[in-house]
Amino acid sequence: MAISIVICSSFRFYPDVLELQKQLEEAGIRTEIPVPNEFLHPKKPWLLRNKLIISQPELFEAFWRNMELHRHRILETDIVYVYGGREGYVGNGVCSEMGFAYGIKKYCSYEKPRTILSSSELADIAMRGFIEEIIPPENLIKRL
Repeated sequence: MAISIVICSSFRFYPDVLELQKQLEEAGIRTEIPVPNEFLHPKKPWLLRNKLIISQPELFEAFWRNMELHRHRILETDIVYVYGGREGYVGNGVCSEMGFAYGIKKYCSYEKPRTILSSSELADIAMRGFIEEIIPPENLIKRL
């Protein structure tokens, strides 16, 4: 049976995530990634297009359904891989996905930058506790 992986990442790293997905799939690893939607800003995909989404129930409901879809991807795959780019950034959405994955006892990995991480979201000990192993993207296929 082929192994499957879901990548959790901020949309600011979306081009990197697409490239990593391509490499993993070429190696025969089924790969799920977050999917952009109409709520994201077209030029800055890590921002919401309109902050009023939260105050409009029907838009918020659609936005929430997209988040739930990614949680379903976490449930359906074998491994959760958190990609934070070279600076090690993970936002609130990825933090919630890590907590969800940890809560259902999924294996979590985090892409560590090539430089020492001194001030980032993962400097918080509570976030570090979710991580089982650090595997840079260039070593991920060999490790799986």
